[in-house]
This record gives sequence, structure tokens and C-alpha cells, in this order.
Amino acid sequence: GDGDLIIGTSGHGIDFSATGDAGGASSEVLDDYEEGTWTAVWKFGTTANTLGDNAAWYTKIGRTVIAHFRGGLPGAPSGTGSLAISGLPYTSLSTTNLYYGTQVWANRITNIGDGIVVDLGPNSTSAPIQKMASSTSSDIATVTNSDCTTGSQIRFTLVYQT
Repeated sequence: GDGDLIIGTSGHGIDFSATGDAGGASSEVLDDYEEGTWTAVWKFGTTANTLGDNAAWYTKIGRTVIAHFRGGLPGAPSGTGSLAISGLPYTSLSTTNLYYGTQVWANRITNIGDGIVVDLGPNSTSAPIQKMASSTSSDIATVTNSDCTTGSQIRFTLVYQT
């Protein structure tokens, strides 16, 4: 009544099959669009840390999720082990050897060599934060509590499929 296109039944959407596309398409129906926020959790191992300046939001178009995160530690890191940001709004696609990554902005995180990345594996809502040793090495290691300090910050945009 007010101009919005309303899909009244689940499993239906906007059908683009009349367009001329490359072969191999498995679907041409856009059946989902969503915007919202998600609750990010900064963990070292299994220990959740309190976040300051925290914001996490997403857009889902079909089965593609674009998740944004901004957060920092107002105090010293608690817990031990590898850093991961968990609580992503959707579980990633469960295809073997399908990984997603993105470049990350970080502040007050040491020993990161040539940078850090978010590495989301298959069937997951938790993204490990990894550091790249150097441009002359293929070594990658996880960021740990010993790499972080009071005021450590991370920002990223991660695009993945569900």
C-alpha cells in the first residue's frame, strides 16, 4: 500500500532469470535482505573480554553477509591464547577449504609483522585474528593476549557467505 515490495511467502523473492547471465548460475532469485547489529565478543582462548568503543553491524544480501566490527580493550587483556572475534550474525558456509579473509586496521597490537587478517573458516561464527610475519615469509600466526595491551583496537569489514 505504501510502495514497498512485500514478499508474502518464505522461499520466494525477486526473480532475475530473464537477464542474460553467464552459465553455471544456481539461482537468480534474490530471497533475502537484512540490516542489523550483532554482539561481538573479543576472546583470548575461551575468555571473553570487556569491550570499549564497541560497534558491530551487518548487511545480508541473499547469502552474502557483510559484517563490520569496531572495538577495543579499555583494560588489560584477560585470558590466554589466540584472539578471535566471535558472535558473527550468521554461520559461514560449511564448505571444506572455503576460507574468508580481509585486511584489518589495528592499534596497540604488537609483533604483527606486515599486518593482520581476519580468517573465518567454514561453518563458523568466530573469526580468529592472525598476523603475517613479513612480506618475505609465508608464516602466519594467531594474535595472542601477549600481543595486546590496554587500549588495543581492531576494526574490520568481513564479507562471507552463509
